[in-house]
Amino acid sequence: MEDYDSASGNYLQTTVNVFNFVYSKVYFFDHIYLYISGGSQFISVRIFFKKYPFVEDPITGPVDVELFDKYLTWIRKRLLVRHENKKNNEDRYRKKMEAFENDADYTYNFGITVVENKNWFYQLSMSGQLWNDEHIDVIFYYLRKKGKYDTRSTFKYTTVDCLFMQKVDQTYLAYNNPETGPNVANEEDDICQYVKGHRLHANVPWHSVDNILIPVNIKEDNHWILVVLSFNDSYDRRLYVYNSYRGGAGHNVVVKREIQKLATLLPHYLHISGFYTKKIGINWMNHPAYMDMSQNENIQVEYVENLSQQDTNSVDCGIPTQIDAKMIRTRYDALLWDYAARKIDEHAMSNIQAPPKLVRPAVDYDKVDTIDVT
Repeated sequence: MEDYDSASGNYLQTTVNVFNFVYSKVYFFDHIYLYISGGSQFISVRIFFKKYPFVEDPITGPVDVELFDKYLTWIRKRLLVRHENKKNNEDRYRKKMEAFENDADYTYNFGITVVENKNWFYQLSMSGQLWNDEHIDVIFYYLRKKGKYDTRSTFKYTTVDCLFMQKVDQTYLAYNNPETGPNVANEEDDICQYVKGHRLHANVPWHSVDNILIPVNIKEDNHWILVVLSFNDSYDRRLYVYNSYRGGAGHNVVVKREIQKLATLLPHYLHISGFYTKKIGINWMNHPAYMDMSQNENIQVEYVENLSQQDTNSVDCGIPTQIDAKMIRTRYDALLWDYAARKIDEHAMSNIQAPPKLVRPAVDYDKVDTIDVT
């Protein structure tokens, strides 16, 4: 349940835990009122109604030159002379200045994480720097919020986080382990909860969208690829793999190994979660993705061809050679920085920054459905 029902205009009250204190949270006009349980004190916090920073397309959308100049001035402040020679996990700023000048005023809250170190922004914006799981998770979190709340878009999607593939890895190991037994998938598994719309902030059930965006890290090559589980084309069940790096036979083997995990396991979790009974419009009788096939059969995989490729020695994943990688990375970073900075300046917080998990019905574990994936 959302705290504020904008459709009806009703202001709802809920209880939350903030900084280890229990508060009652009430929305009224443009403020959130936090009432300390057991006391009489109200704390008024302004609501920041902008739900995500990527309003326009960060790649092809209009360029806010003034914002970028302001951000570049900030990110370059106190940089070491030889900052470009530092390794990925080393500080690039003068000693004791990698943290922000005043932690109380420069703690950047991105909903799923709090950033207190300027090197985080440096790694995100500077060409040649590796993005870690936290960078990917923040970007995919705001893409997920945009997919949920942007009513203008006809592209219906949601995203997962980097932990999702770790759960897939763990389950796939059990799937290939003869000692584990045949029943490795059940309704209470973490993967199933992703499908149902639980676990993540701003998540939605997969049956309510047509595309699920999955970031996959190819650790052997320090490379990220994008996998899209799509039901968009006449609800054709397919995994589309977007890979901007052609690293030879060894690289292709590793990529196919990761994709095989998804193609094998996801059908069972779609089935066990009730996805197919809830997804409207699936053509069971005539569509080749379903006709005469078991719901548990592997998902078809399509490696998207003719993608522009990044330089062989580049770590700017997904950015082809003809595009200015530094500019693209700076645009993402500047938009994130400005979004969080505006909330600080306005002493505001997002009213749906971290939507609660969907209510899950009680499960009788003696009757939990399981799937044999042998």
